[in-house]
Amino acid sequence: MRLSDIPVFSFEALKERKLRSVLTIFMVAIGIALITALNGLSGGINGFITNQFNTLAPNVLTITPASQLGGFGGPGQGAPGGAGGGDESIRVTLTPLVVRNLGSIDGVEHVIPSYRASIRLVSAGKVQSTQMIGIDTYKLPLIIPTLELERGRLVDSNDITGVGLGYRVAHPPGEERPFAEVGSLVKVERNRFDDKLQRTVTDSKSFIVRGILKETGNPQYDNAIAVTLPTADSFLKKSSRFDSILLVTGDADLNTSVEQEIKNLYGGNIGVSSPKAILQTVNNLIGGFTLFLSAIGGVSILVGGVGIVTTLFTAVMERTREIGILKALGATSRDVLTVFISESFIIGLLGSTIGILLGAGLSILLIPILGGFGGGGNLPSISPAFAPETVSIILTVGVMISTIAGIYPAWRASKMRPVEALRKE
Repeated sequence: MRLSDIPVFSFEALKERKLRSVLTIFMVAIGIALITALNGLSGGINGFITNQFNTLAPNVLTITPASQLGGFGGPGQGAPGGAGGGDESIRVTLTPLVVRNLGSIDGVEHVIPSYRASIRLVSAGKVQSTQMIGIDTYKLPLIIPTLELERGRLVDSNDITGVGLGYRVAHPPGEERPFAEVGSLVKVERNRFDDKLQRTVTDSKSFIVRGILKETGNPQYDNAIAVTLPTADSFLKKSSRFDSILLVTGDADLNTSVEQEIKNLYGGNIGVSSPKAILQTVNNLIGGFTLFLSAIGGVSILVGGVGIVTTLFTAVMERTREIGILKALGATSRDVLTVFISESFIIGLLGSTIGILLGAGLSILLIPILGGFGGGGNLPSISPAFAPETVSIILTVGVMISTIAGIYPAWRASKMRPVEALRKE
């Protein structure tokens, strides 16, 4: 038997058993599709998150309140602004005093405190839920170097009635007309529980839109409105307790030393993070979760491999006389072995190829479905990303597992004696 005849002979043998061959190919395709879809989504999410953090300056540290159960040391030895020792939680409150302390650290060039809260924004009868950020808007370019205005101007620090709109607030997805324009009057509403009245009340305040930002690519700012610090403090009833403080260092290389100085001041009772550290943590979490789900897909491929063993082993039993005739006509045991391994290779190649195509389509379909579970709204746009080397590895693994699964049935077929095979009814 010529080597060039083997693939054709194997393919014709699979065509004779269409239903069984299709089901076996489908089992392989399911596992490959699952792994492909998960890798595409993982690559897309990783790329999206990386892009978001790339919009932030690398020399920015974010300071947040943090708690530590079971403080260390006796009374008076806790962190500034926190509780003492014992079993109470130690928590550093971000006050103007903390702002001054952080500003005195070597390497820190700017200290930018901020407030943040969920609010409802009303404009000409239209309502949307978004975030209010209280911040010195003229320092936003220090945090987002690529920040640009679409129209208008930034809100002055002494402007108690001005508000700036993020791009997606001014231009909600799916809406043809802008939510508000520069100069429009908008109303901010927020529900809170009043301790004195012992009931939920709604605070509201009207603002004039001073400016609209161009899209930064970062949902934290694209999906928010910005007002001055005093305005946010008063409206949100924060009592000068900041939600976060942004530190701009002279250079990203100074982040580590500045972070160490902050820990020397406040121990573990204050949260310190940088875009790079957050990105690494998020990528590790996504990578671990993807690996777990890929392992499930790997089990599916192994199940497909068992199906290949079953299919080819049954084919060996059914084609005993055929094997005997082949050997009687001069085919060697090696030829028979190659024929059956070639069949398993074709099953693996077709199943893996179909699985990769199905997985690519599945990953695209999952994006809006996941968005629906998230409640819709101003959801970011995430596109699946497929690295060529990853797709090649998935294809190779699928074909290898399928080929290996066919070795034992092929070996059994090659060991048949021609006389005994021909006597088989």
